[in-house]
Amino acid sequence: MDRAAQIKTLLEEADNAKAWFAKYTDELKGDPANEMLLRLKELCRVEFEKRWDQLIDLDVDVSGSAGVNRRPRIED
Repeated sequence: MDRAAQIKTLLEEADNAKAWFAKYTDELKGDPANEMLLRLKELCRVEFEKRWDQLIDLDVDVSGSAGVNRRPRIED
């Protein structure tokens, strides 16, 4: 896979993980003690961070306006 395709794939995977994180966050509002949803939500956070770390390892400029090459955070 060439570099451009790899970057595109990592960005898509990060976006998917972020979307699933948001979905599980919404679902937890109705059942905040649901262990399965809590684990899935945390797994999505980890996958999101992993993809961004891989982008940084590829020397992709992900600094945005912060000026520092670090991954964005997803929060509740």
